[in-house]
Amino acid sequence: MPNAPARPASNAQVRPTAIPREVVGCGVPRESVKLFLGPPKPELLDYLDLCHTHDVPGTAVLPNGVAESRDRPLLYFITKDRLSADATQQSDELSRLRRTLGSRGERAFLAMVEPGVSGSFQ
Repeated sequence: MPNAPARPASNAQVRPTAIPREVVGCGVPRESVKLFLGPPKPELLDYLDLCHTHDVPGTAVLPNGVAESRDRPLLYFITKDRLSADATQQSDELSRLRRTLGSRGERAFLAMVEPGVSGSFQ
């Protein structure tokens, strides 16, 4: 597809069990993390619009999961390998994701997770 966002060349997939490990390393309790990968589960009822079963080029980038505090979203996170390799497209994807999350009316942070590093965006 000519207008599809460029994806990183690596085909390595982040295992769903590895995602909380990166977030947990920042002090987030593992039991407060909900993953959006795979088919929606009953505990994800509040996040059905953010659940995805697979990435389709050209579709909106969605977070990998959320860390909750007192049953409210506190930190959404996305792994860097799900974003475009091009810095400009990556910035656009993050801007769209921030708008998507902002339209939910919740005050939560967004973190981009990559091995050994994490960054947070308001």
